[in-house]
Order: sequence, then C-alpha cells, then structure tokens
Amino acid sequence: MSFEFQGMLYDSESKWYRAIAESWLWAGGWNDRADIIGFLDTMTPDDLARECRDGWWADEEEDAPDLDDLTAMFADLARNRAWLTA
Repeated sequence: MSFEFQGMLYDSESKWYRAIAESWLWAGGWNDRADIIGFLDTMTPDDLARECRDGWWADEEEDAPDLDDLTAMFADLARNRAWLTA
C-alpha cells in the first residue's frame, strides 16, 4: 500500500506521517532551523498536529491523517532532533 502526500508516494504510513510533519514545520522553505526549534520548544505536539491537519485538510476528508498518529510524529520529531542537522 502506498501513501501519497504532495505528489510523492511513501511506502509506509510512518514515512507518510513524517513527510507531513516535516513539511508543515519547514513551510516550503519559509521556516529555518531556528524557527522550527522555536515551534518545537513552545508548542505541544498536539497543537502542532491540530494546526497542521486543520490547515491542510477539511474535517470530512477521508485521506486526512489520524490526529493521534500525527501528534505522535510531531512528538517524535521534537524528541529526536537529529533530522534538523542533516
């Protein structure tokens, strides 16, 4: 099963959630590392996930990410920040 986000296919649900969360944080290049660290330090994973899903999907959309799974991915990205230095 493939998962699609912004025209890209992901071979696992976990990679799909990561792509969504990272894309939200980077905002298409508008945010830099310092901005993202600020968001991760001041916003809860639940707030980030809710803002992301509400910004990109309507509540009734079938392909909208699960809020709990998206929250878990934002929590993982906040906890393990090595991806910000890559």
